[in-house]
Amino acid sequence: MSTLIGQEAEESAAQWLQHTKKWKLVETNWKLPSVEIDVIMKYKKSLHFIEVKYRSSLYSGDGFSAVTIGKFNRLKRGAQLYLAEYPWKGTVQIDVVAVTGQLGALNFELIENVTV
Repeated sequence: MSTLIGQEAEESAAQWLQHTKKWKLVETNWKLPSVEIDVIMKYKKSLHFIEVKYRSSLYSGDGFSAVTIGKFNRLKRGAQLYLAEYPWKGTVQIDVVAVTGQLGALNFELIENVTV
């Protein structure tokens, strides 16, 4: 996947969550040398660390299947590092948005509070 398509999918997923779930955008592409969090959003007293996975088709599986235990552990570590820098008093969860289709006609599916 090209970086441009991935960025577009991440931006579109954040907009979709803003409109459908009424979540507020905190940050996109938060990075440290060993971790990256695609989207960080909040809703009421919950902070959401969101991994966005794009697939143009389901030929190679959906985006959810691309979140391995290793990827989940990096997301979890990233959330911990973010919270060390920006403390949060509410609840915290890791979510995954699978994005499929072509630019301009994307489909979104959300799994909240992912655990492995």
